[in-house]
Amino acid sequence: MKKLFLCIFVVTGFIALAVPIQAASFTVGFYDEFSGDGAKPPEGPTPWLVATFDDGGSPGSVALTMAATNLTDKEWVSDWYFNFFDPGLSVIDLVFTYISGSGPEPGGIKLSNNGSKADGGGLYDIQFSWNNGDLTGDDIPVEYSITGDSIVADSFNELSSQSGGNGTWVSAAHIQSIGDDNEGSGFIGGLITTEGPAPIPEPATLLLLGVGLVGLAGFGRKKLIK
Repeated sequence: MKKLFLCIFVVTGFIALAVPIQAASFTVGFYDEFSGDGAKPPEGPTPWLVATFDDGGSPGSVALTMAATNLTDKEWVSDWYFNFFDPGLSVIDLVFTYISGSGPEPGGIKLSNNGSKADGGGLYDIQFSWNNGDLTGDDIPVEYSITGDSIVADSFNELSSQSGGNGTWVSAAHIQSIGDDNEGSGFIGGLITTEGPAPIPEPATLLLLGVGLVGLAGFGRKKLIK
């Protein structure tokens, strides 16, 4: 019976070691214009836009920051798209709480599984839409808190579903008023550029790990005494 008890401790310890630790945050940088057909890329240096997802090391809430880093003061974002995947949750169950910055117009967040199309760059689950000139390079970053059971930053680290021949992206955006005539527009795509540190394991995980190691040590000591 004691041997069985020690073995359970050992197995529990290995289970604790096997618990996956996901990145607590990641940043998407926009470096590519993909719409084609005479469309123009933004005039400023890259990255034109930057988006960051940060879960603070625990599930259930994710902070989203969107910044028009290097757009000119006349260029503006009309639509910004993101993806979402969680096996136990639908995108329509997410709750977005505005924090600061030039947020979209009222009702300007659309949630629908593959319900938004960014030209030929794929289908997306989340779409932010702005009025004319509301989000330009002069504006402070837009911040939202996203809540939903079990979500983490990596829940938004998904490539768009294929639609058209312009590739797939973690995020995409539609930029307006590009060029000297201010009439050009183009779609730009973003991919992950940096990942933040992994969160510290939760106390329960650390406890399981400690108990498992103690059990392993006791089991080895008993073997030596025999």
